[in-house]
Amino acid sequence: GILIDDKKIDDWQARVAISRTYEQLASSFNQEDVVPFFNFIITDKALGDSSPDVRRAILNAAIAVVDHKGAKSLTGLINLFESYLKKGSGADDTVREALVILLGRVARHLPKGDPRLKGVVDRLVTALKTPSEVVQSAVADCLPPLVVRTKGEAPKLLGRLLTELVQAPKYGERRGAAFGVAGAVKGLGLSSLQKYDVLGRISTAIDDKKYFEARQGALFAIETLSSTLGRIFEPYIIELLPLLLATFGDSTPDVREATEDACKVIMANMSGYGVKLILPKLLEGLDDKQWRSKKGSIELLGTMAFCAPKQLAVSLPTVVPRLTEVLKDSHQQVRQAASKSLKQFSEVISNPEIRELVPTLQKALVDPETTTEALKALLDTTFVHYVDNASLAIVIPILESGLKSRVSDAKRMGVQIVGNMASLTDSKDFVPHLDVLLPLVHRILVDPVPDVRGAAAKSLGTLVERLGENTFPDLVSGLLQTLRSETSAIDRQGAAQGLSEVLSGLGMERMEGLLPQILENARSPRPFVREGFMSLLVFLPITFGQRFAPYLGRIVQPILDGLSDVEELVRAASIKAGRIMINNFSNKATDLLLPHLQKSLFDESARIRLSSLTLIGELLYKLAGISGKVSTEEEEEVETNVAEPTRRVLSEVLGKDRRDRVLAVLFIARQDAVSSVRLASSHIWKALVNNTPRTIRDVLSSLVDEIIVLLATAGSEQQETAANTMSELSRKFGDKVLGEIVSLLRVAAQSPNPQTREGACMAISEVIENTTEENMEDHEGQIISIVRSCLVDESSSVRVAAASAFDALQKHIGSKAIDQTIPTLLGALRQAGPGSDTALQALKEIMT
Repeated sequence: GILIDDKKIDDWQARVAISRTYEQLASSFNQEDVVPFFNFIITDKALGDSSPDVRRAILNAAIAVVDHKGAKSLTGLINLFESYLKKGSGADDTVREALVILLGRVARHLPKGDPRLKGVVDRLVTALKTPSEVVQSAVADCLPPLVVRTKGEAPKLLGRLLTELVQAPKYGERRGAAFGVAGAVKGLGLSSLQKYDVLGRISTAIDDKKYFEARQGALFAIETLSSTLGRIFEPYIIELLPLLLATFGDSTPDVREATEDACKVIMANMSGYGVKLILPKLLEGLDDKQWRSKKGSIELLGTMAFCAPKQLAVSLPTVVPRLTEVLKDSHQQVRQAASKSLKQFSEVISNPEIRELVPTLQKALVDPETTTEALKALLDTTFVHYVDNASLAIVIPILESGLKSRVSDAKRMGVQIVGNMASLTDSKDFVPHLDVLLPLVHRILVDPVPDVRGAAAKSLGTLVERLGENTFPDLVSGLLQTLRSETSAIDRQGAAQGLSEVLSGLGMERMEGLLPQILENARSPRPFVREGFMSLLVFLPITFGQRFAPYLGRIVQPILDGLSDVEELVRAASIKAGRIMINNFSNKATDLLLPHLQKSLFDESARIRLSSLTLIGELLYKLAGISGKVSTEEEEEVETNVAEPTRRVLSEVLGKDRRDRVLAVLFIARQDAVSSVRLASSHIWKALVNNTPRTIRDVLSSLVDEIIVLLATAGSEQQETAANTMSELSRKFGDKVLGEIVSLLRVAAQSPNPQTREGACMAISEVIENTTEENMEDHEGQIISIVRSCLVDESSSVRVAAASAFDALQKHIGSKAIDQTIPTLLGALRQAGPGSDTALQALKEIMT
């Protein structure tokens, strides 16, 4: 047939609603309905309902009825409750628990000295033998107000309970006696501990080596006293501490288990002050030479895992590292105890991500060789929950091990995690660990491996950003001091990178306030200080990114000054700073750096010329979007990716005029007197230019202008470079560009600036010296005209340069030069006026 589902849906919500209705109607009950109501909830087992919500609701209703109507129905209620409690094991434990609570509640209505009080108390004490901890705990809650009313019976009651505590043959009876002792002491007050020698009898029982039951019962009493009295029992823990340490190593497993349970309850009720009070004594025990004492201290420390979260926060940063140290103890049982205690701490971890990693983390705590594996697991984990204090206590020793490691990967991952933890934890939990972690991060900041240093610097920046500068009051000043100190260059570079990250974390305002001091130190008379702060100028643009763009103009001059520094380290740092500026801010660098670098290409110092050339090359590569590598197969070939587009890109980015000037100075630098400068400029030229003759024609005007300026104003070395460039132009490209060169020189020879006219004459000399006769024939007239006009120039320096050009001209074309020049000078000499004087001077220069 068809299967019929006979499972009924439990409508427990309706029963809860009815129970709450009873509670609200408690004050309106008719007195004659009170006992029948309780008979109903007992016999129909409403107090033992299958739903805990219903049981709780009906018990609250029963308590409300007892409080409002119980005083007038004492006899009926007491008789009803006791009749059910006498059923013993046949009764429902949940109903029994409720009736014990209700019996104690009813007894509160009995007047002091009422003979029934003793009976109720006896009934409650008898109920303690019920092998149900729920019932025993409920009795302990009921006893205190009743014991107060029967103080005359108190000594006898406590004596009876303490005797049963150590002599009762059954576990449940000893356990019940412990609850009874706790309830009685709570009712009589703390003074009863001393008055009735409760602690003395507990100590005597623990010292009983013959019967383990006595030791176990005494430990039950310590546990229940702590749970019942709470923190007011705390002062007595110090007195009991040696006993607890001893029983951790008891030969009977039941006693050891009772010790652990007692300590868990003690720690769960311990205040922060109490933890601070007992912690030193326990930590002293870890240094004990006797392994049993050491083991007891370790096991008691392990129970601190059950402290309240606030107290756990007090103890964990101290306890876990010490337990980690003991993992290396020579005695196996000590090591096992330490491992077990650490496992207890890991069991109270609330962070789900850390809980998943507990096996890996514990392995790393025991075996430092697996530290890198644990760090990698932490770094690869995506955290979506805050890291609680218990989790932090497990992680910190592994971080410490990683930061002290010689393995670069371990150090790098360690500092990364330290920075991350500032975001993943509550600051009040994390900050206490910084006393250990921060010095290690500082040490890694000067690691020889750049990646490791960089990770440490970022970690510092993250810590300061998340925790605030107030947490690290001496950090900035300490890093600045390192930059000023005569330590190794690596130390200063690490400090520079760290300070840049810290300033980034603190914000633009802090950096802007410190910038004048940075620039001042970059010009310090002490070379190691200049190098340190120049390194800072390397890292600041990287760290701040585009936020640093408004400050680039302020750091350009120190970078340019550094390029000419006598110290190699300062020059190297300056080039790095320039490269960073170019790579990160190429558009800004074009306006700020390029004009200065072009000018520095003709500095008297070859070092400055080479450094400037290097930076110009990198800037042009960046703008053109090329790598700058040239082919090694043939000297004149370039990479296939560098062709006509490069010229167009540079024109678009720089503008034609600026592009022409840059290429012109690069071409001139190819004739530098220093081979390294020549090679560098040739390399850049080949990378950017794929057709030299065409490019020369494009930039010829700018090229001739630069040559003229150098010939007239530069030092002898740069004059030689300019002269060699004009010689190369005339020799290699004369057939294509000589006419244009001569035209440009003719215009320059008419310039109002005497230096320009002088430079034009010197350039004409080089043209004459290096041009073939065939090419010369087409331009003789123009050249002679330029020389002739300059010979009568009002400036003596121009006339001297023109006389040199005339000598070259006479050497190459002979009498034709004299025939077309001397008559003109003689004619000018015959005419009155200033022209006759200049003609006379020109003739003197020629004759000389």
